[in-house]
Amino acid sequence: MLNKLLVLSLFSIISFPVFSETYVCSHELTRYNRPGEIETMWYKREGNSFLYDFDNSDEPMFYQIFFESESRLILTWGGVGDKNTGLDVVFIYKDTKEFGRKYVSMIDIRDDIRNPYTYGKCVVVN
Repeated sequence: MLNKLLVLSLFSIISFPVFSETYVCSHELTRYNRPGEIETMWYKREGNSFLYDFDNSDEPMFYQIFFESESRLILTWGGVGDKNTGLDVVFIYKDTKEFGRKYVSMIDIRDDIRNPYTYGKCVVVN
């Protein structure tokens, strides 16, 4: 009984690091013919993936970690739908707080839609 109490007390004293981070990223929309408008999105780590939300939408998505190092993070999301199937890739440079994002699908490739890349800056809030 004393051993169990000792072990329980020891675990309550020791603090384990929790790896949690949220990137809040914004970009200006001149590239999309909407000068002066700013779009904000956030990526919150949840286990081995990141929860993504765009302007507090009702339909958040989970991005998988494709690559991670101390200075770089690459996230991917694949969507399959009735009309379109595509891949979304997000690059976050942790040291410079830059981010870039690109969604590509067969419709984009086939129809040669001129869709610019997203580029902006992030802040870490956790």
